[in-house]
Amino acid sequence: MKYLELLVEIHPSRTLTFPQNPVNTLRGALGYQLKRVVCFQRNRQETGCRGCLAKRTCAYATNFETAAGDGNKFVAGGGGDSPHPLVLGADFSGPRICQPGENVSFRFTLFGRAIETLPFITHALREVCDHGLSRELVPCGLNGIIDAVTGQRLYDPATHSLQPFTARDIEVAEPTGFRNDVIELTLLFDTPTSFKDKASGKIVNRPDFHRIVRSILRRHSAMIALDGLPSPTWDYGSIIRQAEAVRLVGSQLETVFWERVSSRQHQRTTWGGILGKATYHGDLQPFLPLLRVGELLHVGRGTIFGQGCFRIGKLSACEEFSGDRPTIPDVLCNAPFAGHPDSSEIRLPDSHT
Repeated sequence: MKYLELLVEIHPSRTLTFPQNPVNTLRGALGYQLKRVVCFQRNRQETGCRGCLAKRTCAYATNFETAAGDGNKFVAGGGGDSPHPLVLGADFSGPRICQPGENVSFRFTLFGRAIETLPFITHALREVCDHGLSRELVPCGLNGIIDAVTGQRLYDPATHSLQPFTARDIEVAEPTGFRNDVIELTLLFDTPTSFKDKASGKIVNRPDFHRIVRSILRRHSAMIALDGLPSPTWDYGSIIRQAEAVRLVGSQLETVFWERVSSRQHQRTTWGGILGKATYHGDLQPFLPLLRVGELLHVGRGTIFGQGCFRIGKLSACEEFSGDRPTIPDVLCNAPFAGHPDSSEIRLPDSHT
């Protein structure tokens, strides 16, 4: 599974107020501009991408209306779509009032074939900044796009060019080797996290360990399927049974809610979930590589809105993790592959006026 983690830096030209979930402000504007830039059927009567000839190759459909891959029972959700290969986050909390010239950073993580849509996303981000953010349409400057792992600046706003980029290949082994060694693990939920119970269809805020594992398994296998790769031959039933044996023994959690207005559906919806930390007891060591991948993928509902971001906090008797967001360890990563076939920088088209 390939991924590319980016930091997007912007600064407003005048005072800009972000709501409780800052990601929603950028996500809505990005989706609108990306569709405006790439969609050749945006004026048709149907508002969605279903039925479009380019659904599986379009930069907008790939990231915002992702078609389910074939041959993997963990891929599609209730609506038949796959988890989005674009995960968004913000390096600050809302609500927040940003003053003119103040820099703010958003985090973009692209998986699989979505990585190749970066030139389109970059151009759409420039359009977002030119046209303005929030209901007040505050113009912003796009300072740059940075590889979050290497620190390399990929986008130069002065020349509107995109440097060659590389992505990393994550390989995670099937969780095995369970020995009933009970240890304690703390997970920190940094953004609202909730799950949809498949049996009842209800939204569940309780972060049971098996729900977290199910979500990571589904998202991991979905990203693999989207690239047309063979599904992992894992014993999913056994993995889930082991996860169900892990107990949630303590928590310091609060439930939060936020609202968004869908411009496509013309309706207001409420999102939310839990924030804080939860402690688990069980045979947890074999799950650690999977949880590390989950830190990138996020879990639960609304990951494209920044929801479901969690971190490994503390693992007793084995290893203690710092409060900073851990990166994927070298043992899980192969050599990077080239994001573009040639070594020349990409010149993006001029911004629309």
